[in-house]
Amino acid sequence: MTVINIQTVRSSIKKLEKLSDGNYLDLELALKLSISEAGGWVEEKIHCIVFCYIDKTINKVTLAKEVKERVRHRSFGFFYDDFRKKIGMILSEAEIMALETKINIKFPPGLNHFKQLLGELSNERNNCQHSYIRSGRSVIRFGFSQIISKLDEINSVFKIIKAFVHNKSL
Repeated sequence: MTVINIQTVRSSIKKLEKLSDGNYLDLELALKLSISEAGGWVEEKIHCIVFCYIDKTINKVTLAKEVKERVRHRSFGFFYDDFRKKIGMILSEAEIMALETKINIKFPPGLNHFKQLLGELSNERNNCQHSYIRSGRSVIRFGFSQIISKLDEINSVFKIIKAFVHNKSL
């Protein structure tokens, strides 16, 4: 499974910002698209981490495919609890607790901040997906630079998680 890298997502968000600055695209619509892009990247990144582990540890193709389908349909959000359910399909509770400790050590803002980032982005994405653009009344709380900043922080934690999961599959 190939996931679009963070630089591509950042570039897309910057392009959307330029389009809105040049009045080629409504600001609110550009922000909605940016949040959707960011949310899609987070969901794909979660799947990629889990699926890479499955590919390295399950030798039977049909079984690996079935497990991936169950992971994919386990939950459809990316709040931390949704993420934990998916990662819980490949790691034991003790391993998840060790991972959470590692996140607290290697990511100075800590696990609670990571949970908050996922929650904020997930709520914002859900809000954007379930609303329409109303003239004069914004439904979006984040600007372009805030979206990119949150993605960068989330990505730094994903790197810790990916390394942890990769070491478990060896």
